Amino acid sequence: MRDEDYLFISGMLKARRSAVLDRERLERLLSADTAAAARLLAEYGFGDVEGLDAAGVDAAMSSLRAEVFDELDRFAPDKDAVRLFRLRYDCHNAKALVKSAVSGLDAGRLLSACGAIDKAVMREAVLDEDYVKLPTELAHAVADARSALARTGNPQLAEFTLDAWQYAEAARIAESLENEYVEKYVRLLADCANLRGAVRALRLGGDAELFARSQMPGGSVEIRTPGAEAITAAFEGTCLSEAAQVGNDAVKGGELTQVETLCDRAVASFVAESALVSFGVECLVAFLAGFEEDLASVRMIMSMKLVGMEPARIRERLVTRL
Repeated sequence: MRDEDYLFISGMLKARRSAVLDRERLERLLSADTAAAARLLAEYGFGDVEGLDAAGVDAAMSSLRAEVFDELDRFAPDKDAVRLFRLRYDCHNAKALVKSAVSGLDAGRLLSACGAIDKAVMREAVLDEDYVKLPTELAHAVADARSALARTGNPQLAEFTLDAWQYAEAARIAESLENEYVEKYVRLLADCANLRGAVRALRLGGDAELFARSQMPGGSVEIRTPGAEAITAAFEGTCLSEAAQVGNDAVKGGELTQVETLCDRAVASFVAESALVSFGVECLVAFLAGFEEDLASVRMIMSMKLVGMEPARIRERLVTRL
């Protein structure tokens, strides 16, 4: 696919992106009371969330996400660029259904309509163990995750198995798009996942199987051994070096939140580089990455306002945006 094929959609998305949640609009949202913030969100194109509780806001943002994904599917020269962002919701649905299959609890309300695979199709395939309608690699991952959960009772192992499918598929899509920016973006996401996964695995005791499963394919950094010092050594000299140092501290009992924040900041900084690109698949990927960040910010701001949190406290959680 040539960059020129993205001329129309790149122009459309750059115009749309320039008027979403910039710093000024975020500050206005933070300063407003809950009702006024809801009216501002309607003005900014996020729909009517006035009077909704946190679950309602979440559902509204999920519905908006599905609408935008469907719209961009119609315009994108290569639908795999949009599918790159749908993968996490296919993965989410598979995780929920694997847990449902083993526990017997209904996961219907947890399923997302934002995946590339229809949630009804996914539900039938996973619960009935009839995987013919699923992509081959996902079918294998679901079967392995069910087996791991039934064998160990540890949902983390099942989740890591399905996460590995997601990151492997993202790497495949990035390679098929033949774009260096997208390939670097996907590798950075995998590196962030591996840093976070290593920290969590080590905090949980760091047994060899859990640590190995916490490491996703498609990254550019390899953590060679399960240890706090190995994390900082692996990421030394990279954009995640500070996050790795904080991760080292988190393994020893420190806070995990700062690790997440520094990883998010590194990704946001990388995505911002697309501002220098006039047209191409980079513009579509950067738009969707920014759109996901906007939706996360809306959910965070509104849920915290609904419980009466002060603007200063909310601002602390938006360090990648302000």
